[in-house]
Amino acid sequence: MGLGLRAPMPNYQQPQAPAAGGGGPVLNKATTLFVGSISPGISDSFLTSLFAACGPLRSFKRLQTPAGKPQAFGFAEFEEPDAVSRALQLLDGRLLPSLEGGPPKKLSVKADQKTQGFLKTYEEQRMQSSDDEVAKMTSETLIGSLIAALTDPSALPQQDQLNNQKDDIVIPPHLQDLQEQDLPEEQRGLVLSEISLFRERSARRDRPPQVVAAQQARGGRQWGQGQGDRDRDRERERERERERDWERDREREREQKERENEKAGESHGLGNKPVGFVKESGAPAGNAPLKTDEEREKERLDARRREEDNSFRDRERRYEPRERQRIAAIERQMQRERGLARAEEKDRQELGQRLAEWDDDQSDEPFYVDRARWRQTRARFLASETAADDQSRALEARQAEHLRLESEAFLARQMDELRALAEEQRKAGLLLDDGAPVQLAISAIKKEEKKEEKPAPKPVAPKVVFGAEDDEDLGARRRRGQLVKLDFEAAEKERIVERLHKVRDSVPKNAEALWKAKVKWDALTDAVVDNKILPLATKKLVEYLGELDDDDMVVFIVDHVKGRKPPQELVEALEPVLVEEATDLVLAIWRQVVFESGCYGEGLESGQNFVDQDGPMAPA
Repeated sequence: MGLGLRAPMPNYQQPQAPAAGGGGPVLNKATTLFVGSISPGISDSFLTSLFAACGPLRSFKRLQTPAGKPQAFGFAEFEEPDAVSRALQLLDGRLLPSLEGGPPKKLSVKADQKTQGFLKTYEEQRMQSSDDEVAKMTSETLIGSLIAALTDPSALPQQDQLNNQKDDIVIPPHLQDLQEQDLPEEQRGLVLSEISLFRERSARRDRPPQVVAAQQARGGRQWGQGQGDRDRDRERERERERERDWERDREREREQKERENEKAGESHGLGNKPVGFVKESGAPAGNAPLKTDEEREKERLDARRREEDNSFRDRERRYEPRERQRIAAIERQMQRERGLARAEEKDRQELGQRLAEWDDDQSDEPFYVDRARWRQTRARFLASETAADDQSRALEARQAEHLRLESEAFLARQMDELRALAEEQRKAGLLLDDGAPVQLAISAIKKEEKKEEKPAPKPVAPKVVFGAEDDEDLGARRRRGQLVKLDFEAAEKERIVERLHKVRDSVPKNAEALWKAKVKWDALTDAVVDNKILPLATKKLVEYLGELDDDDMVVFIVDHVKGRKPPQELVEALEPVLVEEATDLVLAIWRQVVFESGCYGEGLESGQNFVDQDGPMAPA
């Protein structure tokens, strides 16, 4: 079970009841758990270690956004059902701190209906033993230590302190039966190192009090020094974490090189050549010091800040010349206006003073003294005024012509758009040609009109009784008043329902034909996606995964549809999480997308109808 506490499983390895599935494929399929509400900043390596503490972990898959940021949900697949049970008991609702400054969140670990049924059958068949409780306690201790190490790496015992006391520790036999081949290869080094720490802690708890007191007396100074120097402990923990990261990176590089060598060997006829032995771990090459997570995060933030500053300065350099030109033009205009105001004020003062001192007897006004010179001056002034007026009129005419041309161009564009819209509606069946004859297929109306316009003749009875003609007129009026009321809305609704059924039947049901169907994305408005696609995606995910604690996967699907991306990409994105259910989920969603597109093409409103609903369609 990944902790040195292997429980006997005779009934699981050789199941007798058919409800257990009876085979390997059921085991692989029924040991997957949905993991949600992951706190921001939690890495995949930490989650892998956390789930590996519950038992042998086969894989942990976690989706990423297009920007490369991990999502807040994923799937963990275990090797054994005991590990699944422990993960549900110990990790569901466990509070994980946020490494990005936010509030802590409770981890959500859920099992779907298949896994729940499988675990129930498995628990009924197997026998409980004392090792199960010991394994659960050990897993809980390891999980608590891993979570505590997130915020305080010194919470774990230091390796040098443990090495000084290894000679005094006797590990019981039931804690020594772990085999390396029982652990996943990519997590073997990390899990073994963590297990060794907790084995020694468990062994120290089981020692007699006299031995504990003697060892504390001998090593009191060492423990005092270790507790006092917190910075040194944290630095050692960071170095061990860096070594683990380096080992994982080297393991991934080795696997990539092996795949490249296999491809090269196959191309040269050496595909069956065995791969040489590669050492699992080793010291980092070179003497260059490795950077801590805080230093790398600080460098990333500094680079991002520098990039933002450079972008701001670039925009500022492009923006400042335009602003300077605009401000200079405004200042020139204001200066001209101030000059005109000063000139007007000066003329007003001079004219006021002149009129105040006016004297007709002593005046030297040219109008009175030299009329010919006054007329010449007046003619020049009138000529300049006339020229200025002509220029103003020409400018006004040019502006009017420019506005007229712009209006005509705008109206032409509007007519082209209306003509294109009318053509599109005509193709969709929403608009008929003006010259085309309109054919009405309402037989009931024609039949009633014939009855009303041309009533059938009736024989005239002889008037043998006084007042008989009044009774006959009354009967005729009663017969004429009993007209049949035609329900045009019912006939129209039946025709709409028939067309909706026709559109639904035309939607392909197999994936290959459905992927090739042409989608009219104009039909997929935000309102249609929010009212149709979002509830459908939520319903399907609940059917496949059970109750959802967050809507990250639903938002991912809705954004994919709003982005007008092909369905194959959605299948590839959901396949690592939903495996074989991914195709069924995308098939159901895309059938609804094609149905909405078909209704839009036929000029129909889909209303609240779904393509896979059980009952008949209803008109909008």
